[in-house]
Amino acid sequence: MLICGLGNVGEKYQQTKHNFGFMLIDRLIQNYNFQYKSSNLGAELFQGEIANRKTLICKPTNFMNNSGPCVAKIKNFFKIEISDILVCHDDFDIELGKIKIKTGGGDGGHNGLKSIDQSIGKNYQRLRLGIKSENDNLKAMDYVLKKFSNIQMTEAEIVIDKISSNISLLFEDREKFLNDFFRIAG
Repeated sequence: MLICGLGNVGEKYQQTKHNFGFMLIDRLIQNYNFQYKSSNLGAELFQGEIANRKTLICKPTNFMNNSGPCVAKIKNFFKIEISDILVCHDDFDIELGKIKIKTGGGDGGHNGLKSIDQSIGKNYQRLRLGIKSENDNLKAMDYVLKKFSNIQMTEAEIVIDKISSNISLLFEDREKFLNDFFRIAG
């Protein structure tokens, strides 16, 4: 299994909405005691286990728009099936505090997904992390590069905690994972 979080490298982009995927990955690494493996193949790579499954976690070390080549290198090097890849990313079309999971589909204008689609195809799993806020009227490009407000960061942390606590369910029973996520949210 490969879990890839999308984000942009560098201090300038920390805590921006576009780095929601990186934020989740950082929590998974911490909560499941993943060990650093390498920074080869264009990503920081960590290894560990979730739900008794050997799992690799990666954070691409280039900008999000060019995430695909590193995901392809890791997929090919470790011989990972496309169906065993989960990409965690921000989604401008989903309200903050909500998530969606799907396999395949379009990129929805997300350049990180577009790059991955071009490099490995579209039939990987996607954990879509909502970032939309009714109070912001910025264009998508400006909005995603803006830092979370304090209130938004609190909401983002709740999402990260819930996903991290229940991630094993995602691999065992996707429907139960979603039901538990939204039950806890209520």
